[in-house]
Amino acid sequence: SKAHTVGDLKAEIECSSGISCIEQKLVCCGEDLEDERLLGSLIPADADAMEVDMDTTTTTLELSLIRVDARRAQALHDVRCNGLCLETLSEDLRNDRDIVLAAVKHNGFAVIHAHPELRRDPEIALAAVSDRGFVLRYLEDALKANRDIV
Repeated sequence: SKAHTVGDLKAEIECSSGISCIEQKLVCCGEDLEDERLLGSLIPADADAMEVDMDTTTTTLELSLIRVDARRAQALHDVRCNGLCLETLSEDLRNDRDIVLAAVKHNGFAVIHAHPELRRDPEIALAAVSDRGFVLRYLEDALKANRDIV
């Protein structure tokens, strides 16, 4: 196997199973793994290695593969590439916290397209303001008074 990152491993899984990369979520020890993560970083420093031959050691790493809803996965992928496409998504996807957070991290102005309930979320507000300070004017007064956000 030539997989060095989680993204590489997802590509191998797609080739062997037909499950597209964006529909895959890999989890290790309860942690969702980002595509850029190096697989070697998941192996604890004190892991027992089994000697296979003079030049190779093998360590077993247990990962869980979760197949996510294709529509949601595509929306998440899209907003990570262009946060403003949040505007074109259905209301249920604009009310999905993970999708909105990804969108505002890419472009803070996307917060204006988020479901009103999520516009009150401090983490989403902070991500939006961190990217585009002027979006503070579109947030609720309680968030404007929050020193962590301002």
